[in-house]
Amino acid sequence: MISSMDAQEIHDLVLSIRKETGWGVGRIKGELFKLGYKDIGRTTINNILRQHGFKPEPIGDPDNTWSNGRSSRMAHVALNIEVHFPK
Repeated sequence: MISSMDAQEIHDLVLSIRKETGWGVGRIKGELFKLGYKDIGRTTINNILRQHGFKPEPIGDPDNTWSNGRSSRMAHVALNIEVHFPK
């Protein structure tokens, strides 16, 4: 059971981590876990961030998508493949 003192501490930690790092819910949850707050869920973190005007996940680079990354990696692999033809 989380006391009201712990609840305020968690609330402050979530906001502090977000303001200092810009991290999203998953990374904040991971940091809280490392600090010993193992029962804090993503929904709780989302609610705290939303109460203070933060979106749960920081705005990312729109070009940094899985599909674009895959295309980039495939182009890189294709450039590095040597084709050997029999003589």
